[in-house]
Amino acid sequence: MGVLEKFDYLAVFWGVGMIGVSGLILWFPGFFTQFLPGWALNAAYIIHSDEALLATGFIFLFHFFHTHLRPESFPMDPVIFTGSMPLHRFKEERPIEYQRLVDSNTLEQYFVPPPSRAHIQVVHVFGFAAVAIGVWLALLIFRRSPAVRCTCSRRAGWCLRPVRCGIPGPAATVPGGA
Repeated sequence: MGVLEKFDYLAVFWGVGMIGVSGLILWFPGFFTQFLPGWALNAAYIIHSDEALLATGFIFLFHFFHTHLRPESFPMDPVIFTGSMPLHRFKEERPIEYQRLVDSNTLEQYFVPPPSRAHIQVVHVFGFAAVAIGVWLALLIFRRSPAVRCTCSRRAGWCLRPVRCGIPGPAATVPGGA
């Protein structure tokens, strides 16, 4: 795994904390509202949904670039499905591991025959289908973010459950019925 690929996983440390804390607040609202104000639930919902959207988008975009858009792997990197890569690419992408195997005289034991043409065709069909489904799901996610601006009554702000199709959420109730 290259340095650029490892960078993707650094986001996990921030995301786990944000998703975890806000998720606990949303999971146990009765407990947390004993010492937090009510607006903390709305804030937790926004943080939880926005962090999930951000994490999904970040992971998708970086993964998509590293797997499909780099010149050496365009249009799709079949390594995940074949379990092997050409030796010249292994030397370029993993020079430290390559040198360690050469120094220990164990490189040859990892050589495997190249995948057959039929296997590569199946890999490409399956891979392109998976990419198409992934792009479609990402578009659905980005099209409909759960943290939606409140449209209820005369109140502005963020809703825990936004009003849609005339079904009022908690933020739709305005004191005095106005």
